[in-house]
Amino acid sequence: MNVAADRADRSVDSPVSEDLLLRVQDRVAVLTIDREKKHNALTPGIWADLRDTLAELEQDPEVRAVVLTGAGDRSFSAGGDIESFAAVHTLSDQQAFIRSCMLTFGAIEDSTLPVIAAVNGWALGGGMELALACDIVVAAENALFGIPEAAIGLVPGFGMVRGPQVLGRHWTKYLTLTGFRIDAAKAEKLGLVQEVAPVGGVVGRAVEIGRAIAANAPLAVSVGKSYVNRGRDQGDFATTNQAVSMLHATQDAKEGFAAFLEKRPPEFHGR
Repeated sequence: MNVAADRADRSVDSPVSEDLLLRVQDRVAVLTIDREKKHNALTPGIWADLRDTLAELEQDPEVRAVVLTGAGDRSFSAGGDIESFAAVHTLSDQQAFIRSCMLTFGAIEDSTLPVIAAVNGWALGGGMELALACDIVVAAENALFGIPEAAIGLVPGFGMVRGPQVLGRHWTKYLTLTGFRIDAAKAEKLGLVQEVAPVGGVVGRAVEIGRAIAANAPLAVSVGKSYVNRGRDQGDFATTNQAVSMLHATQDAKEGFAAFLEKRPPEFHGR
């Protein structure tokens, strides 16, 4: 794909991949995960597409800020596509899949462009982790955040690394161990969300913030983001990858996937 290529009209949503839309207007790029019927669940291909598109936007002189959102008002993203998870069988494939996810989170954090999450509805699992990776989070009043991976026998790899720094250790453990969800107001109090917007107005508000950023000196914005991020704990991503891969291979994870797909309660046995 070449998102910087000339287009007749870049101000309308256009596909850059099967499940990703892009529009650019007033120096703000809006990236939309386009799987509304699946609650914008993240397939293995989307992780790479997000990474590749962001890398191209960084080279586009017309773009100075990025808004990341999900199609529709129901979901920013409900997390990883469980059918895709269930289809990953070998250890090497599991590690490659998890590595791709972590590379995308890192690409968002390390991008020279500020990335604003416009969270509409559910931001669960990988969806909440995407929000954690972004520089600014604007949430609709109907937004719900959660990291429910334990319900299918897994843990949130990036969430375990970045959650304690954004939410605090105890709140990260609370969400990780229970699978409970928090609304936009609570997420704002905890520091994950910077602004709450009306349902239907969250992308517009995120774009307004992007325009304000775009009006500033781009080098100052890039350096400012880099220096604020400088002190963050990078976490041991290799160890996280190993831990999540180990859980993928357990009987509990297989039971969690099967129960989810069969729409029944799982029966876990700790093995």
